[in-house]
Amino acid sequence: MKQYPVLSMQNGDHTAKISKSAPSRRRWIENALIVAATLSLYAIASGVDLHEKMHHWVGDPSHSEVAAKMRSIAAIGLAPVDFRRPGHGFLDVDDLMLLGLIASLGLTLFASLQAGRLRAALKRQSQAEAESLELALHDQLTGLANRRKFEVFGKQFVAERAVVENRALFLLDLDHFKSVNDIHGHAAGDKVLVDYAKRIQPHFPGGIVARFGGDEFAVITPPLADDEEAFAYARHCLAAVREPFDYHGIPLHLGASVGITHIHATSDTIAEALRRADIALYKAKRGGRMQFAFFEDSLDHIVRERNWIETELRAALAGGDIVPYFQPVVDLATREVTGYEALARWQHAERGIINPAEFIPVAEEFGLICQLGESILAKACAVARHWPAHVMLSVNLSPVQLHDRELGRKLLDIVAEADFPASRLEVEITENALISDLEGASETIRQLRAAGVSVALDDFGTGHSTLNHLTACRFDRLKIDRSFVSSMADNHDSRRIVDSILHLSRSFGIRCTAEGIENNGELQMLADWGCREGQGFLFGRPEEKTSFDRQELDAGDARLIA
Repeated sequence: MKQYPVLSMQNGDHTAKISKSAPSRRRWIENALIVAATLSLYAIASGVDLHEKMHHWVGDPSHSEVAAKMRSIAAIGLAPVDFRRPGHGFLDVDDLMLLGLIASLGLTLFASLQAGRLRAALKRQSQAEAESLELALHDQLTGLANRRKFEVFGKQFVAERAVVENRALFLLDLDHFKSVNDIHGHAAGDKVLVDYAKRIQPHFPGGIVARFGGDEFAVITPPLADDEEAFAYARHCLAAVREPFDYHGIPLHLGASVGITHIHATSDTIAEALRRADIALYKAKRGGRMQFAFFEDSLDHIVRERNWIETELRAALAGGDIVPYFQPVVDLATREVTGYEALARWQHAERGIINPAEFIPVAEEFGLICQLGESILAKACAVARHWPAHVMLSVNLSPVQLHDRELGRKLLDIVAEADFPASRLEVEITENALISDLEGASETIRQLRAAGVSVALDDFGTGHSTLNHLTACRFDRLKIDRSFVSSMADNHDSRRIVDSILHLSRSFGIRCTAEGIENNGELQMLADWGCREGQGFLFGRPEEKTSFDRQELDAGDARLIA
């Protein structure tokens, strides 16, 4: 794969000066040599009486025609001449003829050199144009085609061969690529892009592989026999990231997602095919990453809805329209509130309450989740600072937020600005966040715990946590996922899982909270097994106001009314 090195401006200017001055000196020397050679030839010719020999040659009867022409030249009165003996003046016609002959030889040599220079200049210009075109059509980092060349290839295919050939267009990007740049630097990210390009390009002979920018790649496959062949090509793209990328001995683990669409006959355009592939890529990402998906017409509505949510979400964040609602966490034995979990709620002017399951994924996809999380924390702290000193506030952290190495500092700054004690804050992290970046999550947890913040492992049992994660991250609380709690009455396996989690938490000395408690039967079962805290609709739904309003605080009443 061809690489395109980029020179610095300083190096480029220095090279340009050299390239301009060297040819100028060379041309000057060549011209001076031609003049010197011409004068030397004239001097030599004069020294050997070349004009005398010309007289004899012209006077020879066999050269009568030439003699006649010479006499006609003399007849025009240039100078008196005698063709039978040497001329009489310093520059008579004989001398002029000799000088002209030698000068013509010099001019011929000069013209030959100039023609060579012109040919060389034209060749250099042609090479420069070819190199410029090559650079304009290729990505300089990976050597792959760029968007311009990809679109040219695609348009040519649509116009000439789409009727007789079946090809697919892929749009793919690398999962967790941003964290590589953030953690290891852009040099590591560049290494990943170059290596990934090398891994996938050999799988598409007769097609085209392009990099559009960042971690986004596009492919037009070779001719396909059927959809299964397109799936096989997509699997190659996914398989290319399963092996870790090496950066100075550090293994970098990434994923990929692929969106696929067919390129239709002459009525299609590459821009439209890219739009469909982008929609399919969105479907693949929603399916859990490391997947590929084909475009379906029904996906158009999903993408329009996603784009609407993105636009409205940006406006809502700017206007402060997303606020925390609080769901109580209670002591199962006493029913007293021990804390509240702050949950983001969006009251839209036209649609009413928008489900967090709809806008949180969009916030993560479009880079808005950090702003959203920080806003909810700041507003929740402003409310919680008026609660009794024993009541905790818990907030959720997105896996995307954990990729930010400055997250710990940012959260502590928000807490300090709100004048809220860090010891009363608890952050909840999901199991999947540990899988994507265990090292980064561990460092953030260490910073927070050092400042007195508690850390809970949320939705425990639904992801891929291991005992190593519990020891590496030093959690203060485990939260049993609601799916196990709600199925305990009817599912023996769920009861065993809940009982095992409770035993595990006691073994590690970690508090345990059950989520999703909705009836007294579930409450009693959990209490009998030794679960001390819980939350769910049985104790209260998320609300904008808590039981600790000003009047209740003055009365000292911190008990829920069942």
